[in-house]
Order: sequence, then structure tokens, then C-alpha cells
Amino acid sequence: MPNSTTMAGGRGSRSGATREKILDAALTLFARNGFDATATKDIAERAGVPNGLIFYHFSTKEELLDTLVQERSVLNDLAPLLESIQRDDPRTMLEAIGRDFYTLLLKHREMVQLLLREMHSERQIARRFREMRETGIGMVAGLLDGHVKNGQLEPVDTLALARLFMSGVVLTAIADRPDQPEEYIRASVDIVLRGIERSPDA
Repeated sequence: MPNSTTMAGGRGSRSGATREKILDAALTLFARNGFDATATKDIAERAGVPNGLIFYHFSTKEELLDTLVQERSVLNDLAPLLESIQRDDPRTMLEAIGRDFYTLLLKHREMVQLLLREMHSERQIARRFREMRETGIGMVAGLLDGHVKNGQLEPVDTLALARLFMSGVVLTAIADRPDQPEEYIRASVDIVLRGIERSPDA
């Protein structure tokens, strides 16, 4: 006979699974139809749960949106990705960041669509989008700063450089979807490093 701890754990597990189903459904519908055009009953129907369960987990539709943007943020995966990148030289580093970030954006394409769709109409989305963008760009700029300090790059505005590079990757992943993204990324790295990359024996 199961004890009370086991039963409580089972209920918690089911509750967590239901919450994730709701978030999954909300993300798809918000990205496809927009926040205002999506009713909670539509989310419940897609998630396969009673409508009332949405408000058990989230007090309002706005809270559901904010939770979704926090918990499914691209930044949650970007930070460990950047920490794992080899930093031996700026070219190899930027090419790796570009490839991995491009893949990450495709993985999170519904979230990116949601952010782009709602950033001008929902204040919390605009705020979260700005925070994520600036944090990611700042992290890449910090990596470039290391190469400036060790003499591999000429002194340069690394924040502007990171913004240019990361914005290009986002646009390519969302709008262009090239057949050979690695070629595009290599070309982008060539452009951003042109004139500022020092040769090893300089």
C-alpha cells in the first residue's frame, strides 16, 4: 500500500506535468495567433485539461505569458552554451557561437516568434525581450573583451560588434533559413573581424 509521501509525490509529478502541458499549449497558440487572440479555453483544449486548471497554476493569462517567457527563455540555454565555448581565438569562438546560437534559435523558434510578435504590444514582453537581448549581447562582448586584452583583437567597441553579429544570426535563423548556415556564419565572422583581427605573430 503506497504511503502518504509516495502519494504526495505522485500528485506533485502529475501537477507538474499538467503545468508543462499548459505552457506548451500556450506557447504554440501565442506564437501562432497572438496573445490577445488566444483564449484560455483554447489553451486548455490544446493541452487536454479543464479550463479551470489553467487558473490553478496561473492566476491570470498575463501571468501565464510572463511565466512562459521566463521559463522558456532562449537565454536559459544560451548562458551555458557560451560558457562551454572554446575561446582560443576570436574566429573559432565566433563561428562556434554563431553555429550553436543558430541551432538554439531554431529549437526555440516558437518563443522567438512570440517575442517578435508581441514585443510592441505587451510591455512585459518588450521588457523581457530587451533583458534577454542585452544579456546575451553583453556575454558575447565580454568574451570578445578577453581577446582584446590578450592582443588577438585590436581595441574595438566589443558591445557594438557583438550586437551586429548576434542580430545577424537572429535575422538569418528567423527570416532567411539558408541551406548552408555555416557558410553564412563564416562569412559574417569574416565581416565583423575584418581589420581588427591580429595575426598570431604580429
